[in-house]
Amino acid sequence: MKIVEHVTPEDMLEIVPEVVQVQERRFNWFLFYSKGLLKLEDEKGDVEELRGLNVAGFWFEY
Repeated sequence: MKIVEHVTPEDMLEIVPEVVQVQERRFNWFLFYSKGLLKLEDEKGDVEELRGLNVAGFWFEY
């Protein structure tokens, strides 16, 4: 599940949950850090790729 924000024509913020499929996931764990990759596909077939770096328990997207 992914949360998506939309602005309506009346300038109202609308938050909608979207169901997505996980196409691929990879995690590489090292001594002091880790790297991760997620590929998500929505109902329209659009693929979004998320990459992250974990240092001391904090995830940073790159």
